[in-house]
Amino acid sequence: VLPAPDMNPVDAAPLTDAALTPYRAIERAREHLTPADSIVLVGIGGLGQFGVQFASMTGAQVVAVDQDPAKLAVAERLGADVTIDASSGNVPLAIKDAVGEVAVAVDFVGKDVTLQWCWNVLGTGGQLFIVGIGGGSYELAFNPLMGSEIGAANVYWGSINQLRDVLDLARADRLDVAAEPVGFDDLT
Repeated sequence: VLPAPDMNPVDAAPLTDAALTPYRAIERAREHLTPADSIVLVGIGGLGQFGVQFASMTGAQVVAVDQDPAKLAVAERLGADVTIDASSGNVPLAIKDAVGEVAVAVDFVGKDVTLQWCWNVLGTGGQLFIVGIGGGSYELAFNPLMGSEIGAANVYWGSINQLRDVLDLARADRLDVAAEPVGFDDLT
């Protein structure tokens, strides 16, 4: 934990996890991205919304995938260039139709189906970063003809230096935190 006396504690609290973990994933993805590349983010919940913001800072084309139209609208507002509705049709085909093969895919869900979507859209040298822990078996159907030199890694939390970076971005008003306070009486 880092001191942040200059920040509202309600806004600072989600930065230590909900922002830090996607920051680490996108930082690891940067070495695999150029402005001509596309990055796919699957699952635009709390972590995914920060992921969209960090991914948009890379200069690559950001593709957001979710089954909730409201979350896709938020992703667009936060910087996604393309949104894909996961509730209709073949998701990998929709991604490829929109942007072609991608350099990086980040799965904020972590279920077998979302992992497979991510894997299936990666081009040669593509990288999959698994953030979500949605209970998947983490087994992928691998076809060596679909791309070569594809890598996968899991990402969990981040370092103290990365947290400093996240706090600096928030202080510079480069992050939309959108924290919603909830009272103890409202918890179930």
